[in-house]
Amino acid sequence: MKKLNSFLEGLCGAFLLVMTVIALSQVVTRYVLEMSFPWLEEVIRYLMVFTVYVGSAVAVKQKAHLNVEIFDQLLKKSSFRYVDLLRQFVIVVFGVVFGYVSFQVVIQLIASGQITPALQISMAWPMSALFLGSLLMIINGIYLFYMIFKSKEAVKEGGTL
Repeated sequence: MKKLNSFLEGLCGAFLLVMTVIALSQVVTRYVLEMSFPWLEEVIRYLMVFTVYVGSAVAVKQKAHLNVEIFDQLLKKSSFRYVDLLRQFVIVVFGVVFGYVSFQVVIQLIASGQITPALQISMAWPMSALFLGSLLMIINGIYLFYMIFKSKEAVKEGGTL
């Protein structure tokens, strides 16, 4: 799991770097060369979508998702473990539902033949980021659920005991 999440973190970093380079090149071509390439903006947009959804899986692994911290402070350590299990269960259920819906959207986009305006590729490619992100969230959520269930206490940030 560490290798997978290290790869995902590196991938998000690479996407951010590529987006930065493309955005800078877009500024140069637009204002210095007085030429505009609309497909560059579209590439940035779709890379951002992939970064968000791949990054959401990393956030699940690092336990950086939305949290009600008052529970952490008010509950005893023994009770906190069960709340942590419930959180991971909810994340996995959300991932399954979101994955199912996003898969249906991708199938519908393939069937409709909708293409992107500038790149002229199927809209299913950028929207597949939603499905991929949900699968990765499910994998990390199940892993953390297992680690919490196996241990006698709640799993700390990042999935380590």
